[in-house]
Amino acid sequence: MSSIHKLLSRQIKKSTDSKKNVDQKHLYHLISQAYGEADKRYSLLNQSMELMSDELLELNSSLREESLKTEAIIQSVNDGIFSVDSSGRIYSSNKGGQNIFGYQESELSKMYLKNILPDIDFDSMKNKSKEYLKNTQTLCTLTTETRGLKKDKETFYAEVYISPINLKVQELYVCNIRDITIQKENEQNLYSAAYYDKLTKLPNRALFLEHIQEIVERNKRGEDVKSALLFIDLDRFKVINDSLGHNAGDELLRQVASRLKKTARQYDIVSRLGGDEFTILINEISNQTMVLKSAQRFINAFDKPFKVMNKELFLSASIGAHIISKKDTLAEEILRNSDLAMYKAKNRGRGCFEMFNEDQLTAISSLLQMENDLRHALKKGELVVFYQPIVETTQGKVIGFESLVRWEHPKHGLILPDRFIHIAEETGLIKDLGYYVLKKSCLKIKEFQKLALPGEKLSIAVNISPNQLTTQKEAKKILNIIKRAKLPPGVLKLECTETAFMKESPIIKSFFHDLKEVGVDLCIDDFGTGYSALEYIHRFPFDILKIDRTFISSMRQNKKDLNLVTGIVALAHNLGLKVVAEGVEHTDEVRLLKVMGVDYIQGYYFSRPLPFKSACSFITENNVSVTHQWHFLNKALTGQKELKK
Repeated sequence: MSSIHKLLSRQIKKSTDSKKNVDQKHLYHLISQAYGEADKRYSLLNQSMELMSDELLELNSSLREESLKTEAIIQSVNDGIFSVDSSGRIYSSNKGGQNIFGYQESELSKMYLKNILPDIDFDSMKNKSKEYLKNTQTLCTLTTETRGLKKDKETFYAEVYISPINLKVQELYVCNIRDITIQKENEQNLYSAAYYDKLTKLPNRALFLEHIQEIVERNKRGEDVKSALLFIDLDRFKVINDSLGHNAGDELLRQVASRLKKTARQYDIVSRLGGDEFTILINEISNQTMVLKSAQRFINAFDKPFKVMNKELFLSASIGAHIISKKDTLAEEILRNSDLAMYKAKNRGRGCFEMFNEDQLTAISSLLQMENDLRHALKKGELVVFYQPIVETTQGKVIGFESLVRWEHPKHGLILPDRFIHIAEETGLIKDLGYYVLKKSCLKIKEFQKLALPGEKLSIAVNISPNQLTTQKEAKKILNIIKRAKLPPGVLKLECTETAFMKESPIIKSFFHDLKEVGVDLCIDDFGTGYSALEYIHRFPFDILKIDRTFISSMRQNKKDLNLVTGIVALAHNLGLKVVAEGVEHTDEVRLLKVMGVDYIQGYYFSRPLPFKSACSFITENNVSVTHQWHFLNKALTGQKELKK
């Protein structure tokens, strides 16, 4: 019985007659084994339970640790993270959300999403999310931008993400809220920089063109949009800007912008293209008369003076207009057309207005073609130099010539400089053109010297554009051309208009000094048409002053101009300068200039500009006849019969 399980043994001892059941020993043994097996299983089960308990404790610890990490991450995020129920009530919030809105957690837990996001349509976003989940079986995050409302009632730009939490026990949503105020401000700043003028705060060229193109597209779709474009350019703004400085110029532009906005109607668009150019999109026009009235209203807006730096400044504007029609397809072309009309208005005078027409486009096309031809002309040698004689007044002798460029166009024949010099100036071709004329003139000076009388010199005057003196390199190139020619002193004269030396740049000063060292005479050209500031005459080493033809042609009929020319001559002589009168065409003009004591005369009275060979012939053949004319002029001065031209 010793092998019987203890539990079974106790049960047998309780029985009354165990000996009678000796046969039952085997049965007891089997039962004992069963108890033993059960005991082992119980022991194994116990051990398993202990192992599972340890694993569960470890798993629970890991889960708790992960939960703490997740919570720490959520709490450390600067964005607001909220859980809300289906009614929009805030279930939980993180530190970021509490900081953004300025509420405590306990306060937020009693609030609804609409309390902090008053403009959000939570029900709509929630329903969209459910519909998406129903159709795709995947969760959806919906995003929107709205207004956030802080505890202190301050508002800010908020970016909101809403996602459903897939729980069977409760319908919850995670709401992520980010303060994007700085981002929005940066976007606005970038937009303003891209589409608005920094100085005047008006729309700039890019935005204005978008407005025009929108009208074009609407017309393409069949709408009949009635609009017109006004292109405004301020008259003589550069003079004010240069004389008073850029700060004054900027303030003037701000005031102009303000006045234009006040003059415009509520649905018109005023913009600044740049510089002193403004544009106005006139909307809801009925006919051309309305455009004319609008343009006149803006012209009249400049009647009152502007006050800048305690000074009253009077300004006017030239305006060109283009009525937008269904034929127009590009905003740039509409802008170009109104610009062309504005230039036509400016050519008429200050404060004028012009409507665009196709003839203006034809003219600009011709101008572009001429520019292209001029570029080729420089390469093909189509430009030639003519020489106009300059005559000395006391004896009537030819003392030299002025070099004047001409263009022998293969189709249009001989073209005078007034048709292409301004193109050369605007395109920068004037530099190469100027070098070409200077080189040719330096070569011809030596030929002219062979024809001069013994002991005398014949000179050539060459015009220098201000655009040729903008850099040290350009000035040096001119000087090198002169040095390589190895000319005797006094035979080359360079003529510069007053605008060339107005700013007194170091380049100009150094250049003029170098010219004097190599024996070049300096001449102020077209005196009286520019600034005519007397301080520049004695500040630079000029030798000659040339009176513009406009004064010469009018002095016979206008006493003021006669007195002006007389005063200029006296002033020049007092400063030690010789005087040349250009554009002389009549005998009366010659007589008056001779009485004034003008040193040299140039003009059609003696000769038009001549090709080189003809100029040589003029020296050898006409000097006698010129002197002969002087003989009769001297008689005319004493009351005798004068020789007419």
